[in-house]
Amino acid sequence: MTGTKQLGRIIFASTLNKSTGHDLHLWDFWESFFARYDSNLGQARAFGLRKGTLNGATTGVVYLVMFGTYGLAFWYGSKLIVEEDYTAGDMLTVGDTA
Repeated sequence: MTGTKQLGRIIFASTLNKSTGHDLHLWDFWESFFARYDSNLGQARAFGLRKGTLNGATTGVVYLVMFGTYGLAFWYGSKLIVEEDYTAGDMLTVGDTA
């Protein structure tokens, strides 16, 4: 079970038992409640870091492919214009027929 689910269960259990802050302090469960919460908070933080890293890496790869493709197209198009004597009209015509 992930840390966020465990955190939710701890909070839900405390509210389900109608335990207010006063009740927790009265029965001396306040420290144990926060100890359980803090121990599960570390798991949730680790999960969030992994998720954020994976999302960032995925987004980076997508942008790398997208801008790399644009760069390759502009490079090849300029190469065709210079070496093959293509005009801008020829380039657009080639693009439209594909």
